[in-house]
Amino acid sequence: MNSKKFLIFSLVFILFSGAGRAFGAFMTDSPANWADDALTQTGSFAANMSAVWMSGDLAQVENGTGKIKTATGDTADSCDMSAGLFGMIDASSSMLPCLLTFNGSSYFVSVLGQDKVTFSVNYQDSYNDAPSTGYPRVNYWVQGSNTTQTLTLSLASGSKTSGVYSAAVSLPAGIYNYQYAATNSNFPSVYDLPQSSFVVTSRPTPVVDKGLGNGAVTSNGKITLKWSATDPNGGALTYQLYFGKSTNNMQMAYQGLNTSFELDTLDYKQNYYWYVVAIDQYGVTTTSPIYDFSTIGEIKKAFNYPNPFNPARGQSTSIVFDMKESGFAEVQVFSEFGNLCWQRTFYDLPQGINQAPYNGRDESGNMMYNGTYPCLIKKHYQNGEQIEHCRLLIIK
Repeated sequence: MNSKKFLIFSLVFILFSGAGRAFGAFMTDSPANWADDALTQTGSFAANMSAVWMSGDLAQVENGTGKIKTATGDTADSCDMSAGLFGMIDASSSMLPCLLTFNGSSYFVSVLGQDKVTFSVNYQDSYNDAPSTGYPRVNYWVQGSNTTQTLTLSLASGSKTSGVYSAAVSLPAGIYNYQYAATNSNFPSVYDLPQSSFVVTSRPTPVVDKGLGNGAVTSNGKITLKWSATDPNGGALTYQLYFGKSTNNMQMAYQGLNTSFELDTLDYKQNYYWYVVAIDQYGVTTTSPIYDFSTIGEIKKAFNYPNPFNPARGQSTSIVFDMKESGFAEVQVFSEFGNLCWQRTFYDLPQGINQAPYNGRDESGNMMYNGTYPCLIKKHYQNGEQIEHCRLLIIK
């Protein structure tokens, strides 16, 4: 060979998956240097190919110009090289095949008392090698703890060389870290997936109606829906309120941390339905039953219900009146002799039917005697006032 020329070694070979890779290595005219120069410039490679042979052509390149010599010159030589020679190079993690991939999201949440914690991972080896005994496995530990538990996974679906491996275990509530690992008889080390985490948590307690009560009949002016639920883990809950005229068409009316929501200007004589979803900090939910209530029809004059009522048994009455437009109202209860016993002012009342609760006691908290009590409702609008009356009957 001409000492003033360099040889380029052009090698094209087929990998195990059938995908081709081409690479070249510049070498001096000293055959003793060929192997080192070729092997140190090949880049990433697939491991464990000692039984696979690759063929390549040697082509001459003119010194200093880098031009490949034409066919009018010397003919190209060819050579065979065993891929096993690549064992001379230290493999990096990026060069090795991926034995494992996450089966779904790497982060997950398990509900205490309902589900076991299920670990699931995809195993695949391009050379059809099954996992070694005790693999794939998962190491898991409570965050902040140095105590690690190990669980060997079993084949759940697919084949031993290309399938899903899983295992389930019951764990107490907490936040955990975990990491999958696998190897086989031909893999040079243990392959680890990146560390991830999961949560074991309890569902929020059932959502309970704390307001109207299921099946209540109420005014359409202003209604407050109330509910309650707690997180057994002590965290804050977020709520979603769904509301509508039909159980088949309820829309989210509220989302937030409050446990009440005010509705106003509803239709007269209409059935309404609602339910609440409680969501903990990890996204675990509890959904209430569907509650319902109905509004009363349009009224001609003020009244109260129930009437009569018995405060000695804890009963209250609702004084119902219609606001022709938004405003505020003063409600006063008098004795039969004209003495003022109780009064309240209700602000920010919407247009429609509104109601004022009354517990049958005077301003000092004393229970009223049996009898009839006149009630005066003075309604204040932007451009005027309106006064209505009704009579309350207390029987103990």
